[in-house]
Amino acid sequence: MSRHLLICGTLLLLAGCTTGSAPDSTTAGQVDAAAPADQACKAGRAQFTLGETLSAELQEAARVHAGAQRVRVVRAGQPITMDFDAERLNLHVDDEDTVTDARCG
Repeated sequence: MSRHLLICGTLLLLAGCTTGSAPDSTTAGQVDAAAPADQACKAGRAQFTLGETLSAELQEAARVHAGAQRVRVVRAGQPITMDFDAERLNLHVDDEDTVTDARCG
């Protein structure tokens, strides 16, 4: 009997250590519900950059077309933070500064 109480008490203590919030379900392809629709990045509008050589002018044109607030250039093999920002356009470039992908986040 005391063994059962000890086990139940331990389980209750462990249950009290967990958080009540659900895991973050926002992923790289989804728009954050907190971002207004008119401010959310739309990567499809920046696909014209694929195959082009990166320049300040191209970055700005991609930002404007995508409706993004900011642009992040991601170089091949570069470590990046995995935080999702619905207002950021990520331009992925290869070793020769050719744009290979345009994604929001």
